Parts: sequence; structure tokens; C-alpha cells
Amino acid sequence: MFGSNAWQEPGDSNPDVNANAPVNANTDPQTQQDPTQPRHSDGFTMIPPIESRRSKLQMMAQKEEEDLQRWKEANRPGPVQLAPERLGGAVSLAEARERQLLELRRSKLQKQLRKEEIDRQRKQAEEEENDRMKAKQREKTERLEERREQEERQRREVLQQDHLRKTKQFLQRVERSDAAPLAVTSASHTSPWARAQEYRSERREEENTALQLKKEEQRKKVPCQIYNHC
Repeated sequence: MFGSNAWQEPGDSNPDVNANAPVNANTDPQTQQDPTQPRHSDGFTMIPPIESRRSKLQMMAQKEEEDLQRWKEANRPGPVQLAPERLGGAVSLAEARERQLLELRRSKLQKQLRKEEIDRQRKQAEEEENDRMKAKQREKTERLEERREQEERQRREVLQQDHLRKTKQFLQRVERSDAAPLAVTSASHTSPWARAQEYRSERREEENTALQLKKEEQRKKVPCQIYNHC
């Protein structure tokens, strides 16, 4: 006892004793956590599954898969068993060819009839359009004829008024000339009435000639205006 130092400092410890001291395995904080809780490490989070729910889902999936396999086995189609028979039915090759030829002819006939119907409708539409154009041109010609007749009536009224005015002036001149003494013989003497009748006949002939010329000009102009050839 006297050979060893019985007193030691509180901070001094025997290195051999410290090396042989037991180490507590639960000193790590991560190992002390609940395994069902999420674990955080280096920016990642690991959420452990719930074992009871996981086991239940696995059992349900396995049961459904087994049920599906049993249903497939129970509803598997059996082998197809058909009695041998001749293809094409009871129709021979010649009859089939004849039917095919008839169908082809019928199809061609239907196409031809359809084409004729389309041509007929197009021709009918063209005729209706021509009839409308003719009716429009006829209406235009009638309006032109009415306007020409109206102008002719107005011209006749103007000519009649002018004729009456000139006749009146002529009669007035004749009356004035009769009032003056005339040194003429009885053989060469003509009455005012005779001179007036002669003047009227000359004027009537001139008017008839002018009217005939006007009618001829209008008759030549109307066909040109209708067909736009002039």
C-alpha cells in the first residue's frame, strides 16, 4: 500500500482502465428513434411503411390474383368442332359467275340512268335560265315600245299644235291680203278657201312623209336594241 500512490487527481484516470470500460450501444441518437417514424439523412426523408397494412394489402392482392386464375381456368373456351362442309353454299361456280355478271350489268345501268338524270336536270336548268332571260328581254322590249309610243304621241301633239298655229297664221295672212285691192283677172283669181285647202293638203303630205320615215327608222332600231347587234 505504501509503494503505490493511493491518492489521484480527479482528472487523472488510468488509461488501461478507461480502455477496458464497457461502451453503451444505445448512445447513438438515430438508433434510439422509433423505427416507424420518418428518418432524415443528407437531405432525404425515408418514410417506413406500416407493416400491418402492407401485409394486408399483399394478402388481398394475392387472393385476387388466385381468384382471377381460377376464373380463367373455369371459363377457358373449349376446342372448336365444326362439321366439314363445302364452301360457297349450294351455288355452283357457273351460277356465281352469272350472278356476278348480272350485278355488274345492273351497276352499269344504274350509273347510266343516274348520268341521264343529271344531264336532264342540267338541261332543264339551262332552259329555265334561257326562259328567264327571254322574259327579261321581252319586258325590256315592251318598256322600250311603250316609251317610243309615248314619245310618238308627244311628237304628234307638238306637230298638231304647230300645225294649228301655222294654219291660223296663214288664214290671218289670207284675210289681210283679201282686204287689199288686187288687180287680177277673174280667170287667175283663187279664193282664200281654196288656197287654205291647198296649204292643208301640202302640210298633211309632208307630215305623213315625215311620219313614215320616222316609223321606218324606229322599226330598224328595235331589233338592233333587242339582240344587241347594232
